[in-house]
Amino acid sequence: MERKIKILFLNTQFSFGGASLIARTIFLNSLQEFESTLLYGYDNRGRKSKETKINNVGNISTLISFIINKISHKIFGIDIYTSRKTTLFKQIDNADIIHIHNIHTHFLNYGCLLKYLITTNKKIIWTIHDSWILTGRCALPLQCENWKNKCDPCSFTDYYPGSLCDLAKLNFTRKQQLFSAITENNLIIVSPSEWLEENVRLSSLNRFRVTVIPNGIDLDVFQFKRKNFYTPVKVLFISNFVNDKVKSPEMFFRIVKECPHINFITIGRGAKTILPNLEHRGYLNSPIQIVNELHSATFLLFLSIFDNYSTVLLEALACGTPVVSFRGKSNEEILKDAGFIFNDNDVDAIINFFNELKIESIKEILEGKVKKGRELVENRNSLQSMLEKYFSLYKAI
Repeated sequence: MERKIKILFLNTQFSFGGASLIARTIFLNSLQEFESTLLYGYDNRGRKSKETKINNVGNISTLISFIINKISHKIFGIDIYTSRKTTLFKQIDNADIIHIHNIHTHFLNYGCLLKYLITTNKKIIWTIHDSWILTGRCALPLQCENWKNKCDPCSFTDYYPGSLCDLAKLNFTRKQQLFSAITENNLIIVSPSEWLEENVRLSSLNRFRVTVIPNGIDLDVFQFKRKNFYTPVKVLFISNFVNDKVKSPEMFFRIVKECPHINFITIGRGAKTILPNLEHRGYLNSPIQIVNELHSATFLLFLSIFDNYSTVLLEALACGTPVVSFRGKSNEEILKDAGFIFNDNDVDAIINFFNELKIESIKEILEGKVKKGRELVENRNSLQSMLEKYFSLYKAI
């Protein structure tokens, strides 16, 4: 009987955020064909996830290590501490392939991890859910491209995750030295989006194999439903944290204020703004709840221009909910001609779109876009398609 390939998955969190969703989904679906283990750091507020009553899932951070790394990153822009190293190194020794997702933001000291991986000569697949691998500190450089100049200096020390001291150049150099010590054939970098893949190819990491595997979703869960566009217009705004500045909350609340005849609904934590045409539903953890909200909404409003490859957009397209969005880094790449796409930060154009909206006059356009959207995700973003591509990598590396 042929021995199963052993895979170790690493991600900062288990059940919160887009990276954890993709890491967890691949891990859970790999268990039948591969011998897989997932190690994560923490979930909400540095604590152990309540959803990890699953075999082969381990938590290697402690509340103390989370606090230490949160303080060190706030000051120096780096996580200095790795807890439970014995467990981490033992799992690395036992694995054939290390599949890294996110490892930044209060999880572990990346230097400690990479140095050990270099000594073991293990095969590594690294799925990059943001730009952290390219920069000296931040995960979301927003409009800054100074990583092309070794982050010298860091002009935006408040960018997520922020720091008080500018040690970005030093950290950038340290990061690149570690990557230069990895054997070229031992690392494959996977990007969900074409734009981030292009950025990797512009960096010193271009000596490694770089490939694109778009994020996938379960189309049996996110089912298409034909809409009655003649019901009152409802616009949905979804974010883990509604006030996350990357999601442009100021623009969102301005749109709500200047479109008083339209009902807006937020899904996510931290929403406190009170407006007569705005309703907050809070954070919804169940995919079925998200599906129900998408089915009942007329539009999804998506204002982030810095997301890598948002699964929320895929879910809206799959459910038949038209998306109103800025072009963004990858929004247009995802939506193509299935969305209503506006130039970045042109909030006036979106306000005009909603205020001048007459459903009866664009009903055929809406129906055409939702049909194209479902076809897009069926052809490109099915869960099965994503899994097949990752599983092929595991067998080929």
